[in-house]
Amino acid sequence: MIKKEKQNKLIFVLLSILAFFVPLSAYAFDEEVVEIVVEEGDYLIKLGEEYLENPHRWKEVARINHLKNPDLIHPYQIIVIPVRLLRGIPSDGVVEFVQGDVTMQARDGQEWASLLLHDQVKEGSKIRTGDQSAVEIVFENGSSCFQKSNTLVGFLSVRKKGNSYEQRLYLQTGRTITRILKATGREPRFEIKTPSAVCAARGTVFRTSVDSYDHTRSEVLEGKTDVEAATQKYLVSEGEGTLVRKGEPPLKPKKLLPPPKLKQASTIYNKLPLRFAFELVEGAVSYRISIAKDRDGKDSIYEKMVQPGELIEIQDMDDGTYFLHALGIDEIGLECLPSEPVEIRVRTNPLPPFVSLPVSSAEYREKSLQCNWLAVMDAVAYHLQIAGDHEFNRILEEHPDIAGTAYKTRELDYGSYYFRIRSVAEDGYEGAWSDTIPFAVVPHPPAPSLEKPEVDKKEIHIRWQDLGEGMSYHFQMAGDQDFSLVLIDRSLGKPETVIQKPVDSGIYYIRVSAIDPQGYEGKFSKPQSFTIKEGSLLVFLGVVGTLFLIFSLLP
Repeated sequence: MIKKEKQNKLIFVLLSILAFFVPLSAYAFDEEVVEIVVEEGDYLIKLGEEYLENPHRWKEVARINHLKNPDLIHPYQIIVIPVRLLRGIPSDGVVEFVQGDVTMQARDGQEWASLLLHDQVKEGSKIRTGDQSAVEIVFENGSSCFQKSNTLVGFLSVRKKGNSYEQRLYLQTGRTITRILKATGREPRFEIKTPSAVCAARGTVFRTSVDSYDHTRSEVLEGKTDVEAATQKYLVSEGEGTLVRKGEPPLKPKKLLPPPKLKQASTIYNKLPLRFAFELVEGAVSYRISIAKDRDGKDSIYEKMVQPGELIEIQDMDDGTYFLHALGIDEIGLECLPSEPVEIRVRTNPLPPFVSLPVSSAEYREKSLQCNWLAVMDAVAYHLQIAGDHEFNRILEEHPDIAGTAYKTRELDYGSYYFRIRSVAEDGYEGAWSDTIPFAVVPHPPAPSLEKPEVDKKEIHIRWQDLGEGMSYHFQMAGDQDFSLVLIDRSLGKPETVIQKPVDSGIYYIRVSAIDPQGYEGKFSKPQSFTIKEGSLLVFLGVVGTLFLIFSLLP
């Protein structure tokens, strides 16, 4: 039973007490009805103007109540009115979720005002969402309308009629998800109009979208929906969808595609960029991939349309727990059944340290290697590994709790090695490994073997072992075996040199070392020597002088 609004009071009447005033019991009806208590001065046309959606249907009310004289009704008499005829009472919606740029325009208003959480949405309002924005409006009976980004919805009628509710919306452009709940055992009436169709549902979950061509798509996830356009109506059942082109009837409902499945899901993602790949779905021409902070996918932080088989890379994402959603889209634009959200844990902090030593692909001559890296915020220690293979199956040296930012290895044998390091957080969590750094420990260049110097009248030709392309040489000549007095010091690009024959007689020493392309110099060769004798003229004069002295002493 409902009251007359002008009296501002509600009168409950027991049928057993007022039965003699009631021409027809409300309980004789199969449909839902309400009971109006007549007051002094009421007449049926007046009640029709006050309560009926169409006031001219007061004659139908008279017929239902078996009123022989519609102009004659008595105070306290009960008039039965079917809910379907009622105008209803406005029932505001409430903003239960809002993200990004969401604005509302009131009935007959011109300004768009920002919409906030728990704001009321009244009948006649319009709500608009911008890029990467969303809003969910929940009605008194628990039904809801979720608007995705770049969507414009008008709330044409939001009313309560007895124990039932009626919501009629106008989707001008964009995408919505509607959830309709049953209340007190009765199904509410929910209708979405678009520029090309009308989608009416009872007790269901369905998606509705309008594209730039005013084409409407409706996909039913639970229950059933009537889709009507161009005087033709189709019943779209659970797991089906239809397309309505403007000015044309709906296409025959078709089965929705199954959702694409994620390949090789990880329990935790500790390195950026995040990479995802999905299995192929037959009939899908594209995928809509989204990541949200909630399992329902409302608080979305990432959305992208990709081709089947395309690898998705996300360059930046804060640490946290997220949910990955994937929808396949068929050739007429219908989105598939929703996927089970995949929980994704992202923890990239603490980041791997920046390594300054060893240098990638470098060769080192010292067997004990100095390793250095930069400190990482939030790291309390570092985990270091050196292996003999790129996959780190043969770990040769490992230290999981280095406190500082430097480490010197034990002596390593000559060979190839691989280095990596990661940061350790205060709670013991270890972040991602650094990039693998290959390096090698190699011996110094060998000492070239010297050939016997070729001494002629003016020059000395000195040659030594050729150690190959890219090698250079360091040549020295000294007047003593210890090379404390170096007379010639040369850097040479080939394994030979020519020097002027020393003027002074005596023993001279030479040696040579090799320098590899990286600039590392090996040990000097063992010294070789050559002798410079006194000149022949001096010898001749000495002989002549000696003979002259001998002959001068003869008697």
